[in-house]
Parts: sequence; structure tokens; C-alpha cells
Amino acid sequence: MVTGTRIRQPNLESPVPVQTLNSEVLDLSGSNNAQDVLRELPVSGIPAISSTNSVFSTQFAGINTVDLRNLGENRNLVLLNGRRFVGGVAASNIVDFNMLPTELIERVDVITGGASAVYGSDALAGVINVVTRSDFEGLVVNLRGGISEREDFENYGASFTLGSNFDGGRGNAVLNASWGNEGGIYATHRGDQGMGIDCFATGGPPGNNVAPQFCPAYSSFSANTRLIVADGPVSPVNRIYNPDTDAVETFSTPVHGFNRSARRNLAIPLERFSFQTLVNYDVAPWANVFAEAVYGRTESASDIEPFAMGTADIFPSEVFCDSAALDSDNDGDILECHNGVQLSNPLIPEAVRVAARLRPGNAGRSDDDIRIGFARRLTEVGNRGASAERETFRLLTGVRGDVNEDVRFEVALNYARTSDTQFGSGQIIAQNVRYALDAIDLDGDPLTTDDIVCRDEAARAEGCVPLDLFNGPGTITDEMLNWIDGVTLRQAFNEQTYAIGFLEGDFSLGFLPDNIAWVIGAETRVESAKDITDALTRTGQNAGNVAGSTSGRFRVGEFFGEAQIPLLRDLPFAQDLTLNLSARTSNYERAGSELQTDAYAASLEYEPVDGLRFRTQFARAVRAPNVGELFGPPGETFAVVGDPCSGLTLDGGIPAFYNIREDVADPTNVTSSGIDASTVGSQEAINCYADPLIQQRVTLTGGLVLSQPEVQGVGGFVGGGSLGLFEETADTFTAGFVLRSPLSNPWLSGLTVSVDYYDIEITDGIGSLGRQTSLDRCYEDAASYDPASAFCQNVVRFDSGPFIGAVDQVNSNLQNLATIWTSGVDYQAQYNLNFADAGILQGTFLSEGEIQLAANYTHLAEWEREAFAGDPIQSFRDTVGVPGDKGTVRFTYRQGPVTWAWNAAYIGEVDVFGESSGYYIPTQWFHSTQVRLTFNESHEVFFGVNNIFDEYVPVGGTNGDFGQTVGWTTFPDIYDGIGRRFTAGTRLRF
Repeated sequence: MVTGTRIRQPNLESPVPVQTLNSEVLDLSGSNNAQDVLRELPVSGIPAISSTNSVFSTQFAGINTVDLRNLGENRNLVLLNGRRFVGGVAASNIVDFNMLPTELIERVDVITGGASAVYGSDALAGVINVVTRSDFEGLVVNLRGGISEREDFENYGASFTLGSNFDGGRGNAVLNASWGNEGGIYATHRGDQGMGIDCFATGGPPGNNVAPQFCPAYSSFSANTRLIVADGPVSPVNRIYNPDTDAVETFSTPVHGFNRSARRNLAIPLERFSFQTLVNYDVAPWANVFAEAVYGRTESASDIEPFAMGTADIFPSEVFCDSAALDSDNDGDILECHNGVQLSNPLIPEAVRVAARLRPGNAGRSDDDIRIGFARRLTEVGNRGASAERETFRLLTGVRGDVNEDVRFEVALNYARTSDTQFGSGQIIAQNVRYALDAIDLDGDPLTTDDIVCRDEAARAEGCVPLDLFNGPGTITDEMLNWIDGVTLRQAFNEQTYAIGFLEGDFSLGFLPDNIAWVIGAETRVESAKDITDALTRTGQNAGNVAGSTSGRFRVGEFFGEAQIPLLRDLPFAQDLTLNLSARTSNYERAGSELQTDAYAASLEYEPVDGLRFRTQFARAVRAPNVGELFGPPGETFAVVGDPCSGLTLDGGIPAFYNIREDVADPTNVTSSGIDASTVGSQEAINCYADPLIQQRVTLTGGLVLSQPEVQGVGGFVGGGSLGLFEETADTFTAGFVLRSPLSNPWLSGLTVSVDYYDIEITDGIGSLGRQTSLDRCYEDAASYDPASAFCQNVVRFDSGPFIGAVDQVNSNLQNLATIWTSGVDYQAQYNLNFADAGILQGTFLSEGEIQLAANYTHLAEWEREAFAGDPIQSFRDTVGVPGDKGTVRFTYRQGPVTWAWNAAYIGEVDVFGESSGYYIPTQWFHSTQVRLTFNESHEVFFGVNNIFDEYVPVGGTNGDFGQTVGWTTFPDIYDGIGRRFTAGTRLRF
């Protein structure tokens, strides 16, 4: 059986291009996870989720995925022995490679291009088929360990594999158990690479990367509360209390700021345990029963800097006193704070009270009327992080055999479940903080603190303790912490059940040169998922945005078929000409709605002479929406957006805009500036006035002049699922050839070369519109105002009250929007040379040597995306992670008991900003090597070095300034951020 078809191929040739990694390649890589090796293939893109880029992701931390052609992990299908594997990311089909049985892998086949007709939904970019050993005999024990040159990223592993035939060879059973542990990386260990301290990349001269940077660039949320004093001039608004001098000082970020990078881990520690067993048994001469069981478990823990708590996190519903407060009335003073902590709070030092009373605008006001804003890094609460325990269980069983001499059958049943339990630390309960900041002194004596309590009696009864943010760092006691500390909990699972059966056979039509091979089959599959967040997270009471829960399922029934039709055989210049056809129709049931999809493919193979085979295929592939895209809740956001209709008014009854269109609090100040004559009757003004709610506002007040609360109070929800989504569609085309040397000459007989052109176009890609895009496209960039358009439907305006016409929400739910194009050429070459057969060094012990050389190279012609219809097409070729040229070279030399391997990965030059900016990362090479020594049939040892020359691509900055993972000064998933590292181990066979 080969990947790409269910029709058995006697010559093990796939009708479509396949790149294969066998078990020896995986062994010689020095890695204990197939994902690491797959990522080096030129057809692989940037993984969205890996151990080095998911530290800041509370949901995905520690998961490892593979992306083909940079089209997204959800657009490639992962199979285990030709059958779909359960998703490891909640409510999606994305597989966590940590759960796959690495030690039992025989080979990994990678098909790039549409394969939905054979395997079903999701195979737009391609298929990754992990094939395991099924006839193993003996006992093998593997032990390995490794460490980086910087004495971190310690990793250890152990496994045993036991297999045996039984009942006179009628059956075989294989059992494997594996354990692995990776120690992770902390930024403080990587000072030589510019990490461990907050820095902003500033950019160097054109022609270089952007390594120059500004350090330190600390956070203004310090361990000692930054005080934002009400109604003060712009420059001195930020203050800090010094408990040593009992004085209020001007806050300075370089002096008082917080170094976030010193608390970050860059690669997530991960412990992994897996168990796999495969059994097959001939119950009759015509029937073989088989079973596969997989159990995987991982434990990971992410760790980043403590929570930065600001006024807006605790008092989000009012105009907040924060560092982002604006001088909205143009009088030189910051907007008066309407929330925060009352100056009368008895825990506020007298020096702070005096400083606040002296601020302009506060003269004569009572302490109850004056508010103090705050910004504090909650070091006492501890680092934020998420510990995750994930489990995957998969049990598949079936029977295969012969109906008669011409027809074979296979039936299989599968149940799989992935569960994910996460505990989040370093969070707070916002409501409890509100209670704790509203403190009173029962006896009124400022010299005693014993009688300072929470004002709210019900909160006091529940254990409320006043929170001291004002007397310097370290003032949050354990008692205070117990009241405000909020541990978050998330529980998720994916459940997959399917049954598949097919018949395979062949028949003769007489006039064709050989039999027609065929497959017909049916499959039914149920995918269900839940992703349940805790009550605090669902209601936004942990100082974060609201994040709801997901729950849903769908069922799909499918029919599929294949035919392999020989057109010509054994003729001059036509040794073989074969037509391959495949098709699949699917019907999805999803909460009362239905979706019908169709996939098909046609390929032609032509072999004019022995050793030269041409192949071409056109395929229509589909990806149906997953559970998360159908049923996922939207996530809440308060990111600032600009209303293009701000400043709208009428000039002689004609829509127009004021000259000053900034968001201001005083309409008189704006109207006195007059009308912008260039906007009178403009299409943008007409579009805005066509909105009936804006029209009412203009009628009532003379213009849409937005106040500060209206500007800062715009919320929204993004990414919500929809049952209205339909399938993504990909049209893929490949054409190429395979050349195998037909000569018996030992110097040339081991040469194989293949060249394949590919072209993939994905339409109706699922995504969401940017919130600002929706506003601009609804009014500013539209030919006319259309309330039914996808853009305008995302905009929700107040329909009554004093804010009528102002934007209340801008939402961004998932829709079928995008079109993506990518094309290029894949090159593969392999050369084997046996010294003895070639007569090299005869008479010496070196004559028994053998070399193998394998090279993979991809030239990317284009990678373009149109985010939605009418949006400018963006080209991503030669940008970071999408190089125009990428390749690998693997050299292996065997001499008696010694095996030496040298691997090299090549990444072409890219533009850092993707706009021909002149800032580029030059061509990079990364090398690794391994030596294996076999003492006898039972004992083998190895030693390897990855990234031999300690190559590191500095980008600069630790804050993700140029798209790199936050905390890193490079792109760790592209250019190997770990650096030089060593592995050693042994293999024992019994």
C-alpha cells in the first residue's frame, strides 16, 4: 500500500509526488519527535504551534504541529497508517505530533496537494501519513539524552519495543512504551543572544537585518505601583511613592520599570509518555483481524512575567484613569478620572494624598471625589502560566481479506479522544480586587491600621481583605493574595468516531492491455468537541476579556471510489500509460443544517522508456468547517478602532465633515473650525449620513462629534463560529517526472531524480474581517452604504440614549472570505553507491563502504493572498518564513560498524518587512551530524551534534517587534533558536 491511493501498487509507486522520511532518517536526526524533522522539509512552512512559540498561548502551550506549504495546519490531513488521526487542538483537526508513536515509525510519507478524494476533508495542502511497523520481532531498548551548549534544553528519553510472531506465524504483536522529558529554555540563560532583558529593535542600515536595538525597554507596569494622579498636566501625570523616603517622585520607566524578559521561558518544558500496540492475526485463510491502540500523555508548563494590572482592568466600564488617558478638551490637562481608587482610601500614604490635592483642577475637592489610577506588576501573585495535561487515546480495529481471487475488502472501526486539562496561574478576580480597593477605616485613626476593612459588608463576610497597592513593592500580603488570587481552569476534548469500509479489486475489459483496478467504499464519521472555560473567564472577571466555551458536533457520511485504467503497456515509447480517477461525495449534518461537498481527482502516468516516468494530476479538494469554526464563541475585545464617520455634519443640508475630525469632548470647539469644503457631498459623507442612526445623531446634535467615552468604549467580539460557513475549496495541479537510472552500471544505478511543478488555489478560505476594515469598507471605501453587506453587518451603533449613532460594537465573526495562491517546483534527488559493487578500494576494508546522498529543494514561485473580495492582493514570497528557496541535503556514509550522517538545511534570503525595504536576512545554512557505532547485533551507541556551527539569526528586540516570538531575538521556528546542542544514546537489541 502506498500513500495517495487505496489501490495496491505492486511497484510501490504513487501516482502523485511523495516525499518520504524513513526510520533511519529519523534516527540519524538526533530528535525524538518526528515534527522536528518534518519541519526541515522544503514543503513545510512555519508551524503556528510549537514548544518555542506557544509560551504566551494559554490554550496551545506545549503542542507541536506541522504546516505544509504555509497554508495552515488545519489544511493538511495527518494519517496514521492511512487512517485519520484525532485532532490534538481543541475543536479542530490539527494533530499534536507529541501523541504520535515516534519509536514505531517505519516511514513518514508527505503528499503536497489536494488528496480529499482519497482521504476526505482537510487535505487541501496535502497529507502526512505516518506508517508504523507491523511485523516487528524481538526486543529493542533505546536510551538517549541531550543538552544545549548553554546548559539548558536538557532532554532525556527511554523506550522499549517488543514484538513477536505467534501461532505458527499466523499473527504478530508489537508493543512499544516511550518516555521523554525536555527541560525547556529560560531567557536568563540566553544573555549572549540578547535575551533576558527587555529591548526594542530599532533597525540598522538598509542591507542588514534589524539587530540594532534599544535596551533596556522596560515595562511601565512596575513592581511598585505607578500612580496616575487625577486631572494633572500631561508631563507629570505618572508618579511613584518611595516608602524609604516617604515621598512622591516622578515615575521613570528606565529607573522604575519592570524587566519582563527576565521572567520568561522561551521553550516550554514538556514531559511525554506514550504507549502503542499493533496486533494482526489470520483468523482464516481469507481474513486478517487487526487492531491498533495508541495512548499518549504530555505534561507542560508555560511561564511568563506576572500580570500587569491597570485601572481599566478593574474598572472597565467608565472613563478610566490610565496611562492612555488623553488631553481630550485641549486645555493641557489630562482628562479627569472618573474611576480608580478614592483618595480617601486609608491605605494611601499621606504624601500621595498631598501630591494629588496639589494637582491643578483638584483644589477644593474632597478626597472622596478625587480618584487615583494605578498600574502595577503583580509580582506577589507570581508568574503567569498554564500547566497542561493532555491525553490522547485511539483504538482502531478491523478485518481485511479476500472476497474471492479478484476482490479484497477492508472494514475498520475507530474511536479516539483527546482531552486537555489546564490550570492557569498568576490571574486575579477582578470583582474581589474592586471590593478590596474600596477600603474604610472604622475608627478613623490614621495611626492604626487594625480597623481598616473592606467597605462592602457582604464582601467582608466572605473574607475580603483591603488591598494595599500604594506603599511600595511587596505590600500584597498572603492574606490579601488569598482574596484576589484567581486560578483559571480549562477543560477540553475532541472525540472522533468513524467506520470505514471498502472493496478493492480488478477486472478486465478485454481491449485494454491490463486489468482495471478499482476501489469503492463508504465512511461515516462523527466529530464532537467541548472547550469549557471557568466561570471567571466566561464572565471576564479575571481581568481579561470574556472567553466563552465551545460545544458542538457534526456527522458526515461519505462515498468514495477510485479507478486505475491502463491505457497502454509494453509498447515502443509507451512502456506504461495509466489514467487514475478518484472521487468522493460527503454530506455533513451539523445542528440541523446540512452541507454537501464533492472532491475529485484525475492523474495520468506515462512511462515512455524504462526508468523515466511522467506524472500529472488535477484535483479538487475540500475542507469542511471544523467544530470550533461552527460552534466556537466569539472572543471579546476592546481594541481601539476609528469611526470614519466621526465629525459628520450637514452643510446646507448636504452631508459633509468638519475641518477638525478628531474625537473631542467639546462640540463647540469643533464646529468653530468650520466645514471642510472638500468633503461636502463626498461619497464618504453621503454613506455615513445614509446610516439612519448617524442621521438621527446629526439631527439631534448637529453632528457626530464623539466624546472620550464613545471613543474608548467601543467593544466587540471576534472569531465567533457560524453554521452559515461552507467548505473551503482547493484546485491543485501537479506535473513532473521521475528519472531512475536504467543502467546496470553500479556508479549510476543508484540515482533517482524527480521534478514536480505544483499550483494550489484555495477559495472561500475561512477567516474574519478586521474590525477597522469593516468600518472603513462600510462607509469610507464603499460605493454606497449597504446595511446588508458583510462589512456593515459587523458594525453595531447605539440606537437610543445620549450615545445614539456612536459605535457600540464592531464584531468580526468567521466567514468564507479569502483566496490564496501558491505555486512552485519541488526537486528531489537520491544517490546510493556501494563501494564493493563499484570496485572502489578493492582489497581494503574500505571496499565494504557505502554512501547515500539525498537532497530536497523547493523553489517557490508565488504565495499570494486576497483577504476578501476586492482587497489588494498581498504577496508573501521572500518574506520571513516564506523563502523563495529552501532545501535539505542528507549525506550518510556506512563503513562496517560505523555510520556517519551529515545533514544540512538551507533557507534562502528573505525581506524582513516583506516590502522590498532593504532589511533582509541573508541565506542561512544549518548543519547537524551524528556518528553511530555498532559493536554487534545487540549493541549500538551514537553521538550527535545539532546546529554544529551554532548559527543564530539575530533580529533584535525581545518584544516581538518584527513578528518574532515574544521573548526571542530571532524567529526560533525558522532559524533554530536553540543553538548548538548535543545528543548521545544507546540501542540494545535482544
